[in-house]
Amino acid sequence: MTHALRILLVEDSDDDAMLVGRHLARAGPVAIERVQTAERLRDACATSCWDAVISDYCMPRFDGIGAMRIVRERDAHVPFILVSATVPEQVAVAAMSEGANDFVMKHELPRLGPAVRREIAGARMRRRLRYLDATEGRGDAAERADLERRLDGAIERGEFALHYQPKIDLATGAVSGVEALLRWRDETGCALRVAVNVSASQLHSADFIPALEAILARFDDPRLDIEITESVLVRDLEACARKLAVIARMGIGISIDDFGTGYSSLAYMARLPVSAIKIDRAFIGDAATGGRGRSIVMAIATLARSLALETVAEGVETSDQLEAVRLAGCTHVQGFHTGRPMPFEEVAALLR
Repeated sequence: MTHALRILLVEDSDDDAMLVGRHLARAGPVAIERVQTAERLRDACATSCWDAVISDYCMPRFDGIGAMRIVRERDAHVPFILVSATVPEQVAVAAMSEGANDFVMKHELPRLGPAVRREIAGARMRRRLRYLDATEGRGDAAERADLERRLDGAIERGEFALHYQPKIDLATGAVSGVEALLRWRDETGCALRVAVNVSASQLHSADFIPALEAILARFDDPRLDIEITESVLVRDLEACARKLAVIARMGIGISIDDFGTGYSSLAYMARLPVSAIKIDRAFIGDAATGGRGRSIVMAIATLARSLALETVAEGVETSDQLEAVRLAGCTHVQGFHTGRPMPFEEVAALLR
């Protein structure tokens, strides 16, 4: 049974609160408590735990940044998402730099539910990692030893394996690349481009470029792409632009993953050496029904085409969705309909 997510909503408008609740419910069960003042927000944070907090950015007696600061006093890690009718780009970027996890405009509320669940999943993973760090800091030798024993055993038994999800070229129907996903063995060596996801901490690490150089040196004809999310870019766009320029000169392709779920900006699209945009699955389901998702996918595909970029529709699960993204102008697709993640041997057989 799926448990309802506990959402704290900071919103002074009845109509907007109802609209936000409706969009959240479309993504899954939620239990929402609404507050309208700083005092009620402090009480709610002090007396209950929340999976996520959503706040209107601008209210007559209270604003979203003030709400975020109150929430962060109690819980520095709970996902906090701002919603607004319209704000300048620099305001949204500043809010995310200060600690907001996402900034959703009210005209793009269909992506609010998926964005909230994505941030909650990320927060839960980071909480597990912090727990492991804390046990190490306390010198919890038994806990660490058990974890290391299980990890070593998994490696010795060959339980780790890379699986690869095909990326299909819609113009030819051929497999044009694969995304590498760790499932539990380590094999590479096919003639396709291989894409790997890169986190913010990896990209900003001083060792990242040398590590890439060492990997490329092992192969005669390396065909590597990296995938980063929009949230990675918000932290320091200038530093990201410099580092990504170096990576591009190494012959590595750069894709923006989950495009449309972060704070999408034409400014970074024009400045970064991006080779592909991967449209988030949140828009793909609606694209097949003729809803606003189709218009969004078409707009992104048009933008990508004008910038000479590939457009990959993620999460394509039905023939109707496949046809919808094809008509919208996407160049490639990924999803269970065209190929689930599979072991290397199955990918190799697919290419024969």
